[in-house]
Amino acid sequence: MERVRDLKRRAVCALRQPPSVRVRRYVSIMEPKDLIPQLRDLSEVIESHYKDMCDFEFTVQEGKFYLLNARIGKRKPQAALRIATDMFLEGKISAKTLVRRIDPDQIRDSLAPVLVMNSTVRELGNGVPASSGAAAGVAVFSAGSALELGKTRPAILLRPEVVPDDIHGMEVAVGIATFQGGMTSHAALVCRGMGKPCVTGLGWSFNPARTRVITPRGNIREGGPIAIDGSSGVVYAGRPGIREPKAFENDRLLLLFRLIDALSAENELPDDHIGKSWRIRDLMLYGPWGWNRPDPNHRLKHRPVGVGSQGKAFAQIRQPDVRHLALELSSFRLGDDPSDTVEIWIGLRSYLLRLLSKNVGLGRHPEFRRPLFDPCETVISATKSSGWGFKQGSRIQLVGEEFFSINFHVPELIDIATIRIYWAVQCDSDAELWCLDPANPRGETLLQGSWDLKALKVVVNDATVPQTVLGTFYNALRRREYYWDWYRANNISRREIIDALKKPHAVIPPGIRDLVRRAGLLSDTNVITGVGESLLRPSSAAERARLPVRVGW
Repeated sequence: MERVRDLKRRAVCALRQPPSVRVRRYVSIMEPKDLIPQLRDLSEVIESHYKDMCDFEFTVQEGKFYLLNARIGKRKPQAALRIATDMFLEGKISAKTLVRRIDPDQIRDSLAPVLVMNSTVRELGNGVPASSGAAAGVAVFSAGSALELGKTRPAILLRPEVVPDDIHGMEVAVGIATFQGGMTSHAALVCRGMGKPCVTGLGWSFNPARTRVITPRGNIREGGPIAIDGSSGVVYAGRPGIREPKAFENDRLLLLFRLIDALSAENELPDDHIGKSWRIRDLMLYGPWGWNRPDPNHRLKHRPVGVGSQGKAFAQIRQPDVRHLALELSSFRLGDDPSDTVEIWIGLRSYLLRLLSKNVGLGRHPEFRRPLFDPCETVISATKSSGWGFKQGSRIQLVGEEFFSINFHVPELIDIATIRIYWAVQCDSDAELWCLDPANPRGETLLQGSWDLKALKVVVNDATVPQTVLGTFYNALRRREYYWDWYRANNISRREIIDALKKPHAVIPPGIRDLVRRAGLLSDTNVITGVGESLLRPSSAAERARLPVRVGW
């Protein structure tokens, strides 16, 4: 026991040294038969020090034990979730640390579809598991075939390798398999970005004369049934079933969900992981894509070929002073690690779209959402003289979107009338530009472009949210939907407040007057604020037409 305690002491001392010192040889004299228990004990010491799963290198020579190196171990997404939750349950890490270690991609991989095998399925080959998930459909050998067959049946694109020109077929296909490439090939990177399963490096060959793929276990003809498992890298012939795992059937995901809820309710979410935490929660509630999934066919058809006006359909949108807007947004540029701000940006738009679409309906976008200007008219060169200074040939696109009359449609946001979001993204090609949707002639919809966020400005009720409290604001906003119970806490209804605001100010009951003042609906001088006016917004076009001024939209 004395030797074990000495081993622990020396290991702890060694691990507390800087990395340059820690990798030096650390000697403990022992008999070979004592190696396993002392090696296990050393593993506990290393894990307790790093508070993570580690791998280390060692050797035994002439009865001496040498620890050569120790480092954080690599793992797959599912293993990362398991290890982090196990260490939390063992008391080795806190709830905050657990939330910091989990990424949305790990949740997405845990919820990826899986194949359900049957007697008609046979394995064709193994490749590199480049993007997790599973898909079943018919085999297609070109992007054009994917567009054609993908209209009626799920299509899986089989290619020796894919190139950027195949993007229109990759967007339509439900999965992609390539005969060459690896984890960092073009197909792998694009599929991971799209959230589609992908297998690479199969080593097969394609016979163009007979339009078939030759595999060691049989040939594949175009239109034949095929399935891929991007998590294991296996490709099958046949028609297996597809099952989508449910988040709350997984005990570890359920634990993570409840921890995020508890930390959010107590305002204890890590400051630099607030956006990510809510994104993880949304993934478990609404699925891997939630409210952010674009329509690739629609986007492809109306994608701008170059920068310029899109016609008279959007003439009513007033363009900003581009130079002034660029200068203003440059003061809201993101730091070196913008990851959580990106999550807040994505989550804020998704949250507002989901709430307002649920209460108003997706077909009534002009009732609550509009672009502030044509983003294809606000593209600037990202040179040093522009104040942005990115690589030569890049461009910065300025985009603005407004959600208005929010409190008219969403009861829990009684004190928020409008939210305007301005952002700047870096674009390296025309295909990455945000653009107005020509299918909506009033221009109330934006088609998504680049997500390479460079600057973000959020304006609530004409007040700019400082960058330093953006996470705090976002957490408070998201908590409203799940924890805010303002009406019941104050023993009042929404209808009572609206009816009181319609009365002359002198006859508003004192109790209600105090409540609406605190909610920002009434000023200290008993004047209805812009937020209060938006709550009284007329519900029909005929009522709005009779108003002398535009109120709240």
